[in-house]
Amino acid sequence: PEDRAVLANGQDIDLFVSLHCDSIPDKPEISGMRAYYYDSGDTVGARDAGAEALATNIANQFGLKMGNDAPTPMVKTMTDDNAFYVIKNIDVPSVLCEVGFVTNQTDAKHYLDSIANKECPGAWIFNEVK
Repeated sequence: PEDRAVLANGQDIDLFVSLHCDSIPDKPEISGMRAYYYDSGDTVGARDAGAEALATNIANQFGLKMGNDAPTPMVKTMTDDNAFYVIKNIDVPSVLCEVGFVTNQTDAKHYLDSIANKECPGAWIFNEVK
């Protein structure tokens, strides 16, 4: 994670989105997309406000693309106590997206179907934020 933060901070970028698939083998019932953003507690911080808006927009658009049978995407706030390094230590609005759980049959099917149709979640997110 440190390498990604250093690399991102050395670029001329406006935002950062990190994409992941999640897995919890002993809890296959857990499903859905999650968009995590870091809130430093700075009430005037443009980075934090931008990250919250970005996470909310990504989650909303992801929900529309996945359809009615998918769980409602969640937007989760991370604080100093539990923030992922990569979104806490990048100087622009940053979001970490878990696009689904590969250990959940429905999520895995949605993900594989989207790839088969050449509409992967990463492309959806890119098109929403470009």
